[in-house]
Amino acid sequence: MTAAPEHRGRALDRAACHHTAPCRAAGLRPRGFGLVEVLATLAIAGVGLLGQALLLQHCLAAESAALRRTQASALLAALAERIRANAAARADYALPAGTPIPALPACAATATCTPAETAALDLAQWRAQVATTLPAPPGGESPSVEVAAAAGGVAHALITLPWAEPGTGAATSMSLSVLLPGPAP
Repeated sequence: MTAAPEHRGRALDRAACHHTAPCRAAGLRPRGFGLVEVLATLAIAGVGLLGQALLLQHCLAAESAALRRTQASALLAALAERIRANAAARADYALPAGTPIPALPACAATATCTPAETAALDLAQWRAQVATTLPAPPGGESPSVEVAAAAGGVAHALITLPWAEPGTGAATSMSLSVLLPGPAP
């Protein structure tokens, strides 16, 4: 075994060498990290963290969009159930696009509504719920409901619900098409 190199009577070891002439003369290279290595590591870590932050931002935006789609789906299903429950006034649920929110009928306070008044009450409550749940679409689009006769003595309802995606402002819409058993309007 060879003895460790010495300088002025002291043994040199790799851990003690810090870019000094005796260490270089003894053929020992310092151990540890230099400034360049540390800066390179920080740059790589910074790029990685930036990538993670962008990925997190994208995930949050996708989660928010999924939540709005879920809310829209629930709103569509709720109106379809209201139409299905009020078979006598299915035709009164027709709501062309661009129609303003209907006023609450007078029977809303007494809770004794005719089927047509129930349809108007349902539409007013549903449109108010849509306005508070989803962002308004660009261009003033509004929900629409089409109720028509279908083959076999059933009614067909097509409910379309537009909204705006926050951040992008892009118009998005979802439609629900349902067959309603019973007499057609």
